[in-house]
Amino acid sequence: MQVKKNTVCYLSQMGHNNFIYPRKDSKALVRDDCEAERLNLITGGEPLTPVKIKISNLRVNKSTGIANSQDDHAVVWLEK
Repeated sequence: MQVKKNTVCYLSQMGHNNFIYPRKDSKALVRDDCEAERLNLITGGEPLTPVKIKISNLRVNKSTGIANSQDDHAVVWLEK
């Protein structure tokens, strides 16, 4: 899927039974238009879509950091 520049996304946190959840208190911006892979994760009723995106495409506050990164990708959550 295509993600537009300056799209706000929520970073992830690892939770109960290693489920991945959005961190509502931790946002990032997409640097440039890019491709992301939509993931089939249970959202728990949240109006968010989980995607895997290259870390280099994210503008993240250094104090926030990125959890659950997979190689050079991270799981983030986009508003639907």
